[in-house]
Amino acid sequence: MNTTDARPREFPTMRLTSAVAAAAMIASAAVVWQAARLESSAVIDFIAIAITVTGIAVGGAAWAAWSVKRRVRTTAARSLATLASTGVAVAVAATTLFAWAHTDPHGQYARNYGGAGACLSGTPYASERAQLSESPSVSGDRMKVTPQGAGANEPLLFDGTKDGLTPADSHTREVLSRYAC
Repeated sequence: MNTTDARPREFPTMRLTSAVAAAAMIASAAVVWQAARLESSAVIDFIAIAITVTGIAVGGAAWAAWSVKRRVRTTAARSLATLASTGVAVAVAATTLFAWAHTDPHGQYARNYGGAGACLSGTPYASERAQLSESPSVSGDRMKVTPQGAGANEPLLFDGTKDGLTPADSHTREVLSRYAC
């Protein structure tokens, strides 16, 4: 007796699901990196965490595809559920990466004050013309922005908080108000 297997084919496969999740996560990482404006000191950390989060997204998507394959019978429902669960896995991983990238003080300074198009971009305090350094302080992390080159400009001091960078002294507040930051 000759029988044929009438069960529906596996679509999408684990490899396809993993590839789609990896491609979506890599695209998400590129968008997050562009939006975060991370300085060069944080780029290596960003790449390392982006690779880790991409692996987590791919693993989550593969697990979701396997789980859907076990529970859903029709190919259309299986494909739709796999796509939805892959989207959720990538969204959760990208949100985690976004949250980490936006806590970097150098990126916060570039986005809010010294980066291209920001209020201090044409001054000696611009991100590309100043040296940014961090040190722990009593109130959290403190960031110091020291202008480089000619001129005797005082450094700007910022306290890093959960909500961003806040001026730590009167000179910093004066410079920020002078340039309408």
